[in-house]
Amino acid sequence: ARLRVKEDVATIRSELHTGRTRLLHYLAEVAGLINIQGGVILPTPAAWTWPDLSPDQQWRALLDAWTRDLASRDPLWRTYRFPAISFRVWDALITLLRDLAPRRTYTLRALMDALCPYAPGDDTLDAVPGLLHGPVAWTGIVGVQSERFMLTEAGHAALCENADAFSA
Repeated sequence: ARLRVKEDVATIRSELHTGRTRLLHYLAEVAGLINIQGGVILPTPAAWTWPDLSPDQQWRALLDAWTRDLASRDPLWRTYRFPAISFRVWDALITLLRDLAPRRTYTLRALMDALCPYAPGDDTLDAVPGLLHGPVAWTGIVGVQSERFMLTEAGHAALCENADAFSA
């Protein structure tokens, strides 16, 4: 549902200067829902069956595709110019978020401190606050205000692969 929030793009000259719109395009591409042919975005056969999936299946497909992409040798993530993040940091972030209690407030500093042992010396740790304020918040996994964040009920359910995580 959070991905449905419209973004004001009236003054934007390039998709690379957007937030949610760019994330939607990225997720659709890594999930195999679209192909770009001759500079034109075209739906794939998988896109035609997408509406038949439950919200949980849709979410799982997107998160799995996002994770697979970040684990790949040359992630499409870079093409879309999102904050540089290593798969090791991404995996640790998702693991830590999964272990948090929903609807409780946490500080970004505490999260960063918790992530450090999982990725010592990894420069992409610095991208985590931007990732939380941007793509992770845009998907509805967390809500962020300044230096604090909260795992949403839907985000917790989806990360823990509970049924009906995003059906409301």
